[in-house]
Amino acid sequence: MSSKSLFAKAGVVVASVALGSVAGSFISVSAAPTSVVVCASKSTGALRYSKAGTCKTTETKLTLGQEGPAGEKGATGATGATGPAGSYSGTVGIRTINLQAATLELADAGKVLVVTVGTDIT
Repeated sequence: MSSKSLFAKAGVVVASVALGSVAGSFISVSAAPTSVVVCASKSTGALRYSKAGTCKTTETKLTLGQEGPAGEKGATGATGATGPAGSYSGTVGIRTINLQAATLELADAGKVLVVTVGTDIT
């Protein structure tokens, strides 16, 4: 068997698996119901699934997974405790940085990280 035909067959298998995975996940996601209807017996309270979405006159229809109206906004919570003071102590100054083919990254609190060589910091 030539290497060309082997690669061609492998390519077909890989493409088929990829297409099947994408199609299968799309079908399973799109087929999922957004809500489910169950019927509750008015006398016993027993629940049963209703595939047709209808209930008997002796039952109460319940729709699970249905989004209801938004509730009222709650009260504002209490103010939290004050956190500890920061640990940074130092001065911030202006410096001239000459870079020659270097990458410069600045971090917080005045820390400087210079990557590569050929850098003059004055």
